Amino acid sequence: MVSYYMMLLLICIINVKMGLREKVAKNIRKKRLELWISQESLAVSSGLHRTYMGLIERGVANISIDVLEKVAKALNVQPRELL
Repeated sequence: MVSYYMMLLLICIINVKMGLREKVAKNIRKKRLELWISQESLAVSSGLHRTYMGLIERGVANISIDVLEKVAKALNVQPRELL
């Protein structure tokens, strides 16, 4: 049986791993909404599937640097602005 402290440690490790992905997801969504662009439109402009864009914005998809670059270009920002 897993102890309470082991569970807390596991939760902390998961949160650290997901932190950057969630931050990127939040920044992409924020910028998209500022520009009044739909997820589907951003997906098309980025050369991605619309459902994949949804996964990205929810922080579920673990995107590559190449995908980050495509999305940044479609949003007219530098990739570092999404980090």
